Amino acid sequence: MKKGIIFILISCFGLLSAQTYCNGESVSMTHQMQGFDVCYSSDGYSIGDAWSLADYNGDLNGGSYHVLFIDMSATWWSTCYSQISFIDNQEEYWSEQNPAVKFITALQDLNQPYSCTQWGNNGNSGTPVIVEHDGTLFNWFHDSWNAYPSYVLIDHTMTVRAKPWSYQSNSNTSSCDGSNSSVSGWSGGNTNNFLQQLVDECGDLC
Repeated sequence: MKKGIIFILISCFGLLSAQTYCNGESVSMTHQMQGFDVCYSSDGYSIGDAWSLADYNGDLNGGSYHVLFIDMSATWWSTCYSQISFIDNQEEYWSEQNPAVKFITALQDLNQPYSCTQWGNNGNSGTPVIVEHDGTLFNWFHDSWNAYPSYVLIDHTMTVRAKPWSYQSNSNTSSCDGSNSSVSGWSGGNTNNFLQQLVDECGDLC
């Protein structure tokens, strides 16, 4: 009987720790504060620095608000590797349009085959922040396909707004990924348009 109770408690804890956020859900403060390792020097971070979502929470950082694009990639998947330059180009575009839009690559399974340094060096100057993680960020934010690569857009209130695929023309249809009420033109829309909507909503704060 005691073993059964212990098993149930462990199972429930596992389910809770594997929470996946859907559009419209705010990221908990506990998850915002969770630290991850920066494994490639970029955007003001150095290798070994601690990175967290809380770094972009304006309520915690003197009113410095941001709109976030997180790319969740794995080093063993060629589709992820092939999009590095594209993601970097988008980061460079938005750094000129509005530097409050921040790009983060959450990179899993280092050295299988690519190291973090190889991943970062394959991009352009101005590469987005590259964060080493153990699948935690993917578990929180992956889209309904539950596959790499996966994208999530988080607004200045730390609310998940969309998980589009692909970048150029969204084809995701799951209600957890997004809807016309979370970002305009969800069906077939362009991620740049979604980002612009979030910037507009942020207004003078961004």
